[in-house]
Amino acid sequence: MGEDSDLKITISKSQIEKIKKFLDYKYIILFLFIITTILYLNINGLPLTHPGNIKAADPFTHAVLSEQIIDSQQWNYYTGLYGLNREKEVNPQPPLYYTNAAILTIFSNVPAWITIFFLVCISQAFFVIIVYLITNEIFNNDKIATVAAVLTMVPLPLQIWLYGVYIGLWLQVPAYFFIMSFLWLFIKYMKTKETWTLFFLGLCISSVALLHAADLILMFLPSAIIALDIFLRFVKEKKFWEFVKQGITYVLTPLITLFILLPRFLFVWGGSFAGGWYDLGFYGFSDLDSEKKIFIILYFSS
Repeated sequence: MGEDSDLKITISKSQIEKIKKFLDYKYIILFLFIITTILYLNINGLPLTHPGNIKAADPFTHAVLSEQIIDSQQWNYYTGLYGLNREKEVNPQPPLYYTNAAILTIFSNVPAWITIFFLVCISQAFFVIIVYLITNEIFNNDKIATVAAVLTMVPLPLQIWLYGVYIGLWLQVPAYFFIMSFLWLFIKYMKTKETWTLFFLGLCISSVALLHAADLILMFLPSAIIALDIFLRFVKEKKFWEFVKQGITYVLTPLITLFILLPRFLFVWGGSFAGGWYDLGFYGFSDLDSEKKIFIILYFSS
């Protein structure tokens, strides 16, 4: 009886130590994430309300498109100035980023520029957590993983440390967050073969397709390796329903996304769209009469 009590006490202490160890490192990473978010939002006195600090044109496009979704209550086509006076000009941009920014603006009554910048900074700051998870999955060492997470927020020169936000890669930053999440899940799946990872791997693929579809090429090789692994295990173990379950878990979300977006992608990347909306250079600019050209130049230079 006494031995059982001692054993219970020993196990209880061991569990407490593991919990303490887990919480210690997780709190450190959470603290780093919060600090990184604050730095991205305010580094070098960079105010959210001052677009002039951004050295690229793309962020202005993102803000205009989000505002356009709010004004027209739809995403399918451009209206007004950005459509260059063409009625219901097709919107080639994937919807996830813009619609989220539009929803945040509607509920917060904060300008689209600020909500978009906020989403980008949050996505960039999440790199701290993802780097920690990836490193810990590879080395199985909390200390090494914490050092790697700290290195992601080392205060390099502004033009390097804040490059993704500063230069205007505002669609790529959240897309890269999902790509890095995909990498972490890929490593975890190859080590554990857990079915739940397949669902979230598919979710990451769908998210990148809905954010910046061109980056899907970065996920092709690991995606193919996972598909091959599922098939080879089926050939070896002869478990048909397990093969079906894992296959559906992995591809269901990407297939639904592809089904929704494929007609638009084919139209946008096909010859008909490229020959129309991008006609003669700057978004059909040469097709406009002189008064509209002058108005657009004055609008964007003001």
